[in-house]
Amino acid sequence: MSLRRLLSAHGRFGLAGLALLFVTFACTPQVEAFNESDWIRQVRRLVKRIRPSVVGVHFYEEVVVGEESAETTAVHERESVLGISGMVRNSRGLVMTLVPWGRPRTSQGDPAPIEVILHDGSTRRAEWVARDPETGLTLIKIIDPPKLIPVRFARKALAEGNLVIAVGNSGEYSLGPVSDTYRPARGGDFDFPRTIEASVAVADGDLGGMLARAADGLLVGMLAYTEKPSTSKERTRSGGNMSFAIPLDLLEKIIPELERNGRVIRGSIGAYCAFKTREEMAKIGLGGVGVWVQRVDPTGTGAKGGLQPGDVIVRVNKRHLRTNADLHWFRELVEYGDIGDELTVEVYRCTAEVRTYKILSVRVAERREILSGTVTDEPSPDDVEREKPDEDKAEGS
Repeated sequence: MSLRRLLSAHGRFGLAGLALLFVTFACTPQVEAFNESDWIRQVRRLVKRIRPSVVGVHFYEEVVVGEESAETTAVHERESVLGISGMVRNSRGLVMTLVPWGRPRTSQGDPAPIEVILHDGSTRRAEWVARDPETGLTLIKIIDPPKLIPVRFARKALAEGNLVIAVGNSGEYSLGPVSDTYRPARGGDFDFPRTIEASVAVADGDLGGMLARAADGLLVGMLAYTEKPSTSKERTRSGGNMSFAIPLDLLEKIIPELERNGRVIRGSIGAYCAFKTREEMAKIGLGGVGVWVQRVDPTGTGAKGGLQPGDVIVRVNKRHLRTNADLHWFRELVEYGDIGDELTVEVYRCTAEVRTYKILSVRVAERREILSGTVTDEPSPDDVEREKPDEDKAEGS
């Protein structure tokens, strides 16, 4: 039985189904030749095929050790500023990676030189291209690139229970199941509408590396960060390893824009929203949950479409906003949708005297404001450092 067929079966039936398959096949003559060592060898062959598309990205600075005199020569050494992984985007030398807090700089404040470490151990100098300050997704370009093998994208949707392989520049790899395909990650070092959660071990230097589907070795996400399980349920589900990756479809929205424009153009309706719990909704006489509009930019398209502070959004484009995940979906729809899209927004407007139900049409415009309400241009792709997000702030769109 081939590894591809075995892992495809795992994706359909989950962990329990995979165990049943092993027991079933172990009792039949047709798989007597299949054993654990065969399976491990096939996984290693798959990793070997993936590795040429994964590189190391090293930001460094030159430091002088000792003093130069007539008798001695000063020694120049390299000190690491940041070491991460990346993936080859195309044969022209573009590499996509993940840089958390702005462009790395030397102790003198200058942009740190960049070196790319290829899978065979050879190195090439690289130059900075662009960075998205909200997600940290970054493009660099290898100067005088050798023959490169670009990463190959998966087209089949990923599902919970699918086996995935984490491959970075550390030389190690980790195999484990996907536990969640929709895990929002806003605040802290990054700001992603959603991530893939997988039970794989990832070293710090592997961040920016590849999360591949184990059935075929195709890219499904970029390794973004790790967390320690905080509850016994999470420890049981993750096996002690909780790693998160940026999904492929988000990469395909952000990376091409960085290539074309040097920045990511995001949408906005000029509204500042927060999730409203069942208890909070009950206080205003409404059942279920919803999204509360806290503030509206008077010059934005939300205000022009009729949104007002205090409105409770219950449906957008006929989808109910019932959970925190729905709120993240709404924000992603606005930020990563097409500029000019018209959204059908259904709200309850509550006052002391009356509660009214309204259906509004709100257009998505290019975002020019930040959450504090100050109007500004988008940050330069060569930003030095992004302001750390305030975790107490509500969601904004």
